[in-house]
Amino acid sequence: MADHVYYIIAGIIVLSGIIISNHIKVKRKRNELKQKIEEQWGCVPEIGYKDNDMKAIAGFYREFCSNSEGSFYIDDITWNDLDMDGVFRRVNSTQSTVGEENLYTLMKSPVFDSAELKERDRLIKYFTENPAERLKLQMMLAGLGRRRNTRVYEYFFGRPVTFRYWRYAVQAAALLIAPLLMIVDVPAGFAAVVALFLFNMMTYHKVKSDYEIYLNGLCYLVDIIRCSKKIAGSGIPGIKEYVGRLKDLSGRLRSLSINSFYQLFYQTADFMFLEPLKTMFLLELIAFGRLLETIYEHKQVLREMYETVGYLDSMISVASYRESLSFYTVPELYISDEERPISISFTDACHPLISDAVPNSIDMTRPVLITGSNASGKSTFLKTAAINAILAQTIYTCVARKYRSCFFKVLTSMAMKDDLESNTSYYIAEIRSLKRIMDNISGTVPLLCMIDEVLRGTNTIERIAASTEILRHFSGGNCILMAATHDIELAEILKNLYDNYHFTEKYENNEIKFEYKLHPGKSTTHNAIKLLKVMGYPDRIIENAEDRAERFLSEGKWHPVQGHPAQEHLAQGRPAQDGLNSPV
Repeated sequence: MADHVYYIIAGIIVLSGIIISNHIKVKRKRNELKQKIEEQWGCVPEIGYKDNDMKAIAGFYREFCSNSEGSFYIDDITWNDLDMDGVFRRVNSTQSTVGEENLYTLMKSPVFDSAELKERDRLIKYFTENPAERLKLQMMLAGLGRRRNTRVYEYFFGRPVTFRYWRYAVQAAALLIAPLLMIVDVPAGFAAVVALFLFNMMTYHKVKSDYEIYLNGLCYLVDIIRCSKKIAGSGIPGIKEYVGRLKDLSGRLRSLSINSFYQLFYQTADFMFLEPLKTMFLLELIAFGRLLETIYEHKQVLREMYETVGYLDSMISVASYRESLSFYTVPELYISDEERPISISFTDACHPLISDAVPNSIDMTRPVLITGSNASGKSTFLKTAAINAILAQTIYTCVARKYRSCFFKVLTSMAMKDDLESNTSYYIAEIRSLKRIMDNISGTVPLLCMIDEVLRGTNTIERIAASTEILRHFSGGNCILMAATHDIELAEILKNLYDNYHFTEKYENNEIKFEYKLHPGKSTTHNAIKLLKVMGYPDRIIENAEDRAERFLSEGKWHPVQGHPAQEHLAQGRPAQDGLNSPV
């Protein structure tokens, strides 16, 4: 008897030790997670991205966009021109996949309603000013974590998956009842049990491979539901509207199938003796089918839940982004009309991806033509203006001291490339890109257009002629345009329609130094030939090129060369320098 008591006490001690050890591990992990979240607040995000992660993050947006008619989204050309994936990664410090998918969609979807933007600002400020409540919510969201490629959104937008789980319920019931046959006929009852057991085992292993591809998404969706319920019961005062919404949505879900799925796929993982029961009675298949039925029955509810949880996570991320900046401003936005015409102005705006960026300012009420030398800052300025315009109408945050504009749709044409697969030349790609901007001018919301190097893919005469008429067309539409060009002739031709600005540089000690500051007026400097000298090209090339350029400016025409440089030098009785020197 004493031995039995000893074993019981020992078992209790061992079991208690296991429980206490697990509790300590859970508490330690929770404290480490809490510390990590606190340390990352207001810092540049250190989230890792694999090759296909951005494509996975954009998945919800693609489905959302294709199922929403009549809305404006930042198109792929503009998004890629501005490297908005990089901007997204700089802003993104969300705790969950649903959060980063929502943030991506939000940054792709400019808002034209001040009330919605002000609500975002309220949440951002609340999370900034109330760290305890913010941390409480972040801990709940961190429980979801990042599990990319779960494709949960397909349950909201895609075609329903057919899974007839009722027949597995019949098979399970048959196996449960079969032993009763042994009351009448033992051999027949035993044979029935064995046959049904083998049949159910075969069914389980055959069907399991068909539904395993859905498990990651379903498991994450169940976690979102459970996270929603935690947020609904959090009592955080600054998000009462969202707490109430999640409480209502949670109450409209049928919880039995969700809880049974959770218990079977999560809670029993550590109890191996339950695995045979789950298999022989097809419990996972039945739970999976019931959950699918619940999802499709309540997919609108689940989508609202998904978007609400993701929205809260994305707003915390924007709050952290603001804290990480040296300075920022909340934009002043208005709807343009006859009394308040189209305009954009900002003070000390910076590119969000450039550390120690040189700030620039402008006040535009009509289109602008920007000239300047190579690498002087023209393209970066266009991107700075366009990115801040997008951020103003998405995360209600601009990297500037001051920003004011009307609501805009932003379109750019800046980084065209040849497309060998579709046999599309650079020039064709460019004029198609410009045409898409033209086709959008007639809308009720004005366009903010950025064009870098208009028609650079064709010859000089036709480029200047066509560029003049294209830019002239844009000046009279429902848009305001910034265009950068090397064609200084355009500044003179369009001076009655466009305000001229330029970037400049200094040439000192055989070095070109850029100041990256915007100045009024057209450019009066050139650096293409000087850059050849900086890169070590032979002096004769530099001298001849400069002389040739000066003669063209004074005479208005080009002179033909007389022959190969080596031939000219041989005629003069002296060797050519590396075969590169050429007479003017």
